[in-house]
Amino acid sequence: MNKRNPLSEQLRNAILSADKSRYRISQETGITEADLSRFVNDVAGLSLDSIDKIGECLELETTTRNQHPNERESERWRVSLNAMIASQRDSLTLTGRGVH
Repeated sequence: MNKRNPLSEQLRNAILSADKSRYRISQETGITEADLSRFVNDVAGLSLDSIDKIGECLELETTTRNQHPNERESERWRVSLNAMIASQRDSLTLTGRGVH
């Protein structure tokens, strides 16, 4: 049977294996070193806001386990395309069948 690795354990491992020190992570996220230490040592949890900050600091990305890799790539492409369209909205001209 395939044992799942809880998200909290994955985050602990990401912090421990990061190229940044806990001090640096603390400075960049505003989370105290004491709170990071308590989390890494499995003494206390973190708020969702803190988890988001660490994820951004370490440039972490979540993926859905049951989603096919091609679907994930397709979703990344859609997100990138939507961002490009939003940034270029004023200068875009759509052409083709059904575009008026």
